[in-house]
Amino acid sequence: MLPKRPAGDAGATNRATASPRVVTLWVDTGAQVLSTLNPTALRFAATGLQSDLARLKENLPVTIAAPLAPHLAGISLRTVHPAQFVLLRTATPPQINDKVQMADARGKEWRIDPGVLPLGIGVWLPDDMADGAAHVRLVRMVSGEEKLSAPLDLLVTSAPLPLDASAVAWMTPVPPGQWTELHQGLESGSEFELQRVDRVDVEFVQGRVREVSRGIGPDHARVRVPARLKPGVTSVRTRTWIEKTSSEWSAPASYTVLGPAPRGR
Repeated sequence: MLPKRPAGDAGATNRATASPRVVTLWVDTGAQVLSTLNPTALRFAATGLQSDLARLKENLPVTIAAPLAPHLAGISLRTVHPAQFVLLRTATPPQINDKVQMADARGKEWRIDPGVLPLGIGVWLPDDMADGAAHVRLVRMVSGEEKLSAPLDLLVTSAPLPLDASAVAWMTPVPPGQWTELHQGLESGSEFELQRVDRVDVEFVQGRVREVSRGIGPDHARVRVPARLKPGVTSVRTRTWIEKTSSEWSAPASYTVLGPAPRGR
């Protein structure tokens, strides 16, 4: 039986079926293409159009692997907001029919169809998740039986959060007094945070000099490097605001201030 292809997936595409027992497929490397109820009756042949063509021939052997139990190896963010994107890292390759189970502090549960990405599986959290402790599990059918991974814990909050350190560490280096932009990453959460807050403060510390610049623009991402700074490394932190409530300051990150551009002769 052919697995259903999720929307937007670059895996197997059913091109033709010569009979109920013969299936011809165009496939991408690593894609799951077929499940069968009788592995001993499976026969396999393949052709290719790239560098592996010389190794392909009729009646090649194929290894039937045992079903892999679900296991979550990590999550991109441990403190999250409702409706935010998170990336889940899996210890075994994602399967076509995998589901993500979410449970919030009230005990309410959701079953979500994830998206398959190069680094794992991505999912948008429900927008009505309650603040407080929550957990996430991977759900997979293994030999006809539903299996759940061990839970990963996360904290859901509606309060503002500081930006990830990469938001300032990956800003384009510029000389003192010029403008740069905070780096917006989907997986790091910075893009989502910038879109939901009312204000962003960026603190620059270099020796005895400490100045706070306020982000401007529709997403608060444009930041002026203080004119009093000297070329070299400076320590940078961020905090965000929603109305009159601010987050804590982020962990400091290093940012390099450039020297003035050489004048033309």
